[in-house]
Amino acid sequence: MFCSFAALGCDGRRLPDALGLAADAAALGSVRLLFPVIDEAARDALVSVFLDRKKAAAAIEAFYPASLRARAIDAFGLPAEIDSAHDYFAFRCDKACFHALTAPLGYPAEVEEGERGIWLVRSARGTLLAMRRGRAGYYGLDWHAEALSRERSHANQALKLIQVNTQIYRRKARLEAGLAKMLAELPQGGGEATKADGPSRALPKD
Repeated sequence: MFCSFAALGCDGRRLPDALGLAADAAALGSVRLLFPVIDEAARDALVSVFLDRKKAAAAIEAFYPASLRARAIDAFGLPAEIDSAHDYFAFRCDKACFHALTAPLGYPAEVEEGERGIWLVRSARGTLLAMRRGRAGYYGLDWHAEALSRERSHANQALKLIQVNTQIYRRKARLEAGLAKMLAELPQGGGEATKADGPSRALPKD
């Protein structure tokens, strides 16, 4: 019998249990429940991308000029409603993605070890599914691990650039505030101050 999220004793290091958890998420129609059952490499990379984008969005909101914020957040940040890596996975994995991941699920009839840690599982109903075994031995649905690894590097580099830009914008804001304060403290009506010194004396003629 397949495992479910409500059952006790399920162990994702056992292939049938991992498939059972994925099947339970599919039966419930929950993309968020499917997130813990995607492969470890993809999941770790997606969490890293989520965290870097969240930090980038916060920095942009706090320190970028108003005219640049919307465009910068669209390119490097996150929609405001995304609060967790589970939400981000649900944002990234639409209905077609969810169907592609869950449609081949079934009880394993044949299992064959492939390349790069991929296990090919043929179900009792004839569908073929790719599973990947992580460093800790847990099985997960194979989901763009290599592409997400590259995206993690890109998101990290983008965050570093945004942090540099943030320092520039903060420094500029301090300079502008200092200049505004200096201008506000300048004496008004400089011409009248000159008159108070008394009448000017003409130079004597030879």
